[in-house]
Amino acid sequence: MFVNGVPLVPWKLDNMDNPSISNQASLFRLLPSSSSTFAPDHDWLFYFITWVSVAAFAIVMATMIYFVIRYRRRHPDQRAQSRVSHSTGLEVTWSIIPTLIFVFIFWYGFKSFMDKANPPRDAYTITAIAWTWGWRFSYEDGAFESPELYVPRDRPVRILLTSQDVIHSLFIPDFRVKKDVVPDRLNTMWFTATEVGTFPLLCAEYCGRDHSEMLSKVHVLEDRDFRQWLSEERQAADMLPPLELGERLYVNLGCASCHSIDGSSISGGGPSFLNIFRYERPLRTGEAVMADEEYLRRSILEPGAEVTAGYNNIMPSYAGQVNERQLAALVAFVKAQSDRLTAEELEALKRLPEEDEESDEDAADEEAGDEQAQPAEVD
Repeated sequence: MFVNGVPLVPWKLDNMDNPSISNQASLFRLLPSSSSTFAPDHDWLFYFITWVSVAAFAIVMATMIYFVIRYRRRHPDQRAQSRVSHSTGLEVTWSIIPTLIFVFIFWYGFKSFMDKANPPRDAYTITAIAWTWGWRFSYEDGAFESPELYVPRDRPVRILLTSQDVIHSLFIPDFRVKKDVVPDRLNTMWFTATEVGTFPLLCAEYCGRDHSEMLSKVHVLEDRDFRQWLSEERQAADMLPPLELGERLYVNLGCASCHSIDGSSISGGGPSFLNIFRYERPLRTGEAVMADEEYLRRSILEPGAEVTAGYNNIMPSYAGQVNERQLAALVAFVKAQSDRLTAEELEALKRLPEEDEESDEDAADEEAGDEQAQPAEVD
């Protein structure tokens, strides 16, 4: 694809709204934008190996073509003659030079590998959680999460990586970082972003049906803007009513990829959330259970305990992944999809607990005022 006559590689298409990134496209560029402190060393070694390979290929091909012409059969009666000779100097030369080049490549690559393996102690820490098929990123020790990654510019960021189900791999091409994300294991990657903008983030390990759609974005902000974003998100998470928080978690935790809310069936997923609460649920064991609040909590924390008939036990447990407030919000969201929830109950889910307490206090004050206003009985 060409933009203004300049060819663009596929991973740059998402960055056309960022002039600092899109302007780096050039005729001979083989890599995405250089947007982290790791990129220059990585790119230098890449191009060094590329041009050494091109030079070696050219020398071999030129020598082969020269030999084909120089020692060709010149007439039908000409017979091959043996000219066996030995040159120690030539053999030492073509052995030592490649060895020195390979040793240099190993040293340079190992140095870069060790740099990537040792994050600074003052790096800002974010937890990345992978699931089929999406990402979520946890900030401030789990205070809130987002489906896209936000990081400050010119500040080291350490990413703790874990998976809820299968092996994934977090890959940010513009930063030249990639790391496997393994279930029941905590891997670490780090980087320092050097360009403000939005960059693609993807899974680089085949993980099933929608692997190609396991995409997200990295938003690099100035440090002051990043701090402001953290503050706003923290306040927003604290102020969200249960139903609104549950709806956000429904998207951020990946529930939407397996559970619809309109009654439709998602291939390879689970049952729809429509009309689950206060309905009887048939189980794979042949039994049935009433879907009350306790059932919804168990289904989130112990999804394999009571599997709905017609579905496989593929949902990962969210025990330890969500706190009590988030769990209550998810339960509230599922409850809200049921037509057996009363209008009063639905309205209560749209209010903060503090608002309910204030309403109760106001009602109590009004009741006390009414009692005081009543005239005293006269004997």
